[in-house]
Amino acid sequence: MKVEFKFECRELSFENHFLGFSITFSEVQSNNEQNKSIDELMNSKDKYLMIQRTYPEDEFETNYYYLEFHSNNFELIKKNKLILTLNGNQIKFENQMISCVIQMNLIQNWESKLMSSIENYFESRITIVK
Repeated sequence: MKVEFKFECRELSFENHFLGFSITFSEVQSNNEQNKSIDELMNSKDKYLMIQRTYPEDEFETNYYYLEFHSNNFELIKKNKLILTLNGNQIKFENQMISCVIQMNLIQNWESKLMSSIENYFESRITIVK
């Protein structure tokens, strides 16, 4: 069963730390989260999509790639490679398991940072189509 959803992105964040790298598309700006109770945060219905690469902890492990969204998550294995299609301010992520359309509603220039991040960190799991 293929999961399909659509949302408007109001915040795009990039996080790089010793455990890995992630890109998060969020329907809600994080400064709005400060006014929410713990219960509201834990039971939020806000939509998001996060793509994550975790680095190996030792020479016996490999990188892991994950796709997480508001209602599910799964590992991105090579045979489930994501196709990213850009069409103006709209992005579509798709593979056999998911179809997600994100309308980018951002002020900052996001496209070049997103493309370079995908090319540098997710080249083996995401194919970019322009």
